[in-house]
Amino acid sequence: MLALVLACFAAGLLIQRLVPRSRSLVPWLDHAVLSVTVPALVLDKLPELAVGADLATPVAAAWGTGALAAGVVLLAGRHFAWKRSTVGALMLVTPLGNTTFLGLAMVESLLGEEELTRAIAFDQLGSFLGLAVYGSFIAAHYGSSEGGVGPVALRLLRFPPFIAVLASIPLRWVELPAGAEDVLGALGSLVAPIAMLTLGLRFRVVATASARQAAIWCLGTKMVLMPLAVVVAALAAGGWDDPAWRASILESAMPPMVTAGVLAAGADLDGDLATTVVGVGLLAALVTIPVLALILG
Repeated sequence: MLALVLACFAAGLLIQRLVPRSRSLVPWLDHAVLSVTVPALVLDKLPELAVGADLATPVAAAWGTGALAAGVVLLAGRHFAWKRSTVGALMLVTPLGNTTFLGLAMVESLLGEEELTRAIAFDQLGSFLGLAVYGSFIAAHYGSSEGGVGPVALRLLRFPPFIAVLASIPLRWVELPAGAEDVLGALGSLVAPIAMLTLGLRFRVVATASARQAAIWCLGTKMVLMPLAVVVAALAAGGWDDPAWRASILESAMPPMVTAGVLAAGADLDGDLATTVVGVGLLAALVTIPVLALILG
C-alpha cells in the first residue's frame, strides 16, 4: 500500500508537469474522495469499531495529541494573525495524521505484529473517527465566512462524510445485504490512491513567508511536538516498553493526513498550504519515522 500511495503521488506530479490544465481534474477528484470513497470507508469501518480497556492508551493518545495540536494552531493563528482559511486548513492537517496508509505499514514493518493491533486502535478510533466527526465539523465551521450555530450545523448535515457517520450508527445492529460490504470496502480502498493523485496534481511548495511560517508550525507540531507529548506521557507511566505506548508514539509522529488535505482544499480553505505540508511531511517521514523506531528500540 505504501508503494502504491507514493506511486500515485508521483503520477500526479508528473501529470501536473506534462499535461496542460491538468489541475481542472482536481475538483472532480476531490468530489470523488469526499462524496464517494470516504463515505464508503466510513460505512465499511465505523460499524465494526469496538473499544476495549486494552485499547485505552492508543485511543487516549490519539485524541489527546489531536487536542494539543488544535490548541497550538489556534494560539499560533491568533499570535501571527493568520487568515481564517489558513487556520481552518491547519486545524485539519495538523491534528490528523497519516496513520492508516503510511502509519500501519510503518508500525508493522518497524515495530512488529504486537504493536500493530494498538496502532489500528490509534488509527480507527482516533484518526479515522476524528476525520469523520471532527474533520466534518472543522470543514463546516471554517469553510464559509457565514458563522453561527445554524449555518454551521446545516453545512455539517449536508457534508457526505458526516452523513455517513450518522448512517453508520444503525448499521451496528442492521446487517447489510449480501455483497454491499464488498462494494463499500472496494470503494473505501480507493481513498488513498485518489487522494494522493489529487495531492500530486495540486502540489506546489508555498512561496510566501507567512505560508512557510504556517507550514513550519504545522509540521513541527505534527511530527515533533505530538510524539514528544506521548513520550512524556509514557515516561510518566513508567516507560515505553508497553507495545501500546510504542505504537502510539510512532503513530503520533506520522505526517499530516492526505485525506485531511483534500478535505481542506474541498472546503475552500488554504488548499496550497494543506497540500504542501501533506507532501513535504510524507517525504520527510520516510526518514524521520525509521529514526524514531530505532530510538524506541
